[in-house]
Formats: sequence, structure tokens, C-alpha cells
Amino acid sequence: MDVVFSVPQGLNDSSRQAVGQTKGYKLDGFGGVEVELTRDVAVTLAPVTREQAMAMVLSLKRAPLLQGFRKLPPLDTASFADTVCRISQLATDLQDVVVEIDVNPFILGTNGGLAVDALIVRSA
Repeated sequence: MDVVFSVPQGLNDSSRQAVGQTKGYKLDGFGGVEVELTRDVAVTLAPVTREQAMAMVLSLKRAPLLQGFRKLPPLDTASFADTVCRISQLATDLQDVVVEIDVNPFILGTNGGLAVDALIVRSA
């Protein structure tokens, strides 16, 4: 199952949930074509706890951009970790009927985030 997220000010985060044989949770680094170039990813088994989700977010090489790099304000990474945690639980709960969840973009601000678009693909 796939889950994809984006962050404001040109920051994209892409999170993918793989269900089925792997049943893992993959949090890609910042989205767009940069994910393919940088391979900045974090992977763990679903469902993830809030603490695991935060550790995944902070393990990304570009995580300092989320934490107030230079004069940019810090973004609400706790809210993002909550979202990753909840999406991983949803993916786990729906693993028999859903093969992919794609949330892209997910716009993260200084006080929460917003899923702008989402795609859920059912099993065949």
C-alpha cells in the first residue's frame, strides 16, 4: 500500500505503505523527483507508533528543513508523525481490501497539516 505526503515551502515528503506480502511501512524522503534521486527513505513494519513515526521523520537526511533550518520556522513534525501513525494503522486495518494509499500532497505547516489529495486502490 502506498502513502505519499508533501510539505510546504517546496518541501515534499512521500510516505508509502506496502501491504500484502511485505506489510511494511515505507516513509520516503522529500517527494517529487527528489525521492528518486536522493533515496532518502525510512522503512519499518506497520503499524507504526507515534514514536516510530517521529523517528522515521527525523531520520531523513533533509529533516533539518522541517525543524527550522536557517530562518525558516519549524514545521509541526509531531502532527506529521501522528498522521503517519494513523495512516499506517488504517493500512493495517484495511490490508485485506486495499493495496495502496497515496496521500499527495500532504502540506505540513507550523500548526498541523493538510492532506490535499489522496488515492486509495482496492485489491483486485
